[in-house]
Amino acid sequence: MNVYRGIIESHVASKSAKKGTPGIEFTISIREKKIGADFVPCQWFTRSCWVYFPAGGDPTMNLKKLAFAGFEGGPLSEMDLEGNTVEVIGKMETYQGKEREKYELGLPARKPAEKDDDAYLAIDSVLQAAEVPDVDRPAAIDPEAKQPADAVASGSDKPARDEAPATPIDDDDVPF
Repeated sequence: MNVYRGIIESHVASKSAKKGTPGIEFTISIREKKIGADFVPCQWFTRSCWVYFPAGGDPTMNLKKLAFAGFEGGPLSEMDLEGNTVEVIGKMETYQGKEREKYELGLPARKPAEKDDDAYLAIDSVLQAAEVPDVDRPAAIDPEAKQPADAVASGSDKPARDEAPATPIDDDDVPF
């Protein structure tokens, strides 16, 4: 999954090609990619994102996406989001036998859970009454260990770094 930030260029109400589900298609100019906790400039590209409103469906999540894009309510004919900055999520999926990245408008960051005393008491009573099964636990990992240079990247079988480790250069025969 990749997180991008871009600018809404346009939007249009339409229907999905397969099921005819009503939705809004946003054209987004992607300008930045999230790396770690920061957004960094990337080569600009344009992608479409859809927000669908199926008949009888719960629109809550889609309304949060629209609010995160700057929508404050009102009729679609007055929706003016062009020029607004949005976050876009890109996820890899297989569509008609081909791998492609599907883009969606992002949601606001989830608020951290707040302590709930009733939940605490309910869970505590279960834990105190439970007989914990005897299971084999995973082998321990040293929490102080450093990442090895040949570590495998997440979701890959290739090392995270392609470059060779730095080695001292023997420059005794360099003429300057």
